[in-house]
Amino acid sequence: MKRHNASILKAVFKRRGEQTSNSGNFDHLSDSIKSYFSEYLLNDEIPILCEKGVSSWALLTERRLLWENGDGQRKSIDLNRLINASVNLLASTRLGARKKIELSVLRLMLSDGSHFELQLEAGPSFWGWLNVLTTIVAKNKAIASDAKD
Repeated sequence: MKRHNASILKAVFKRRGEQTSNSGNFDHLSDSIKSYFSEYLLNDEIPILCEKGVSSWALLTERRLLWENGDGQRKSIDLNRLINASVNLLASTRLGARKKIELSVLRLMLSDGSHFELQLEAGPSFWGWLNVLTTIVAKNKAIASDAKD
């Protein structure tokens, strides 16, 4: 399984997002949040971003995205299968978003056509997550294009 460059993805978040006490660069979050996520990491996996809400959470490593939207169902995807990441306006509106800063739901599409919703903390941190995921999508498309040539 190919790994994405953790340093580049952390730099994208730093440039496009905003660290909060519950969301952002894994290295800058509290020890209690780091401890919470340690059980989800594989032995050699590098955590990049995470978010811990009241009933939901998300963890991005250099290989996987894991999350739970508060429905009790944990989801995990291989980042190499991610082909699109975009804002889900309809889902965000249903949750009460009326302004851009209040958007909080991403739509993720995989190479097999399946799609998922990822609910995150609204605000600048949300936009950082979106930019990181779209960076991964762009890298995946470049690799797929190179493989065709």
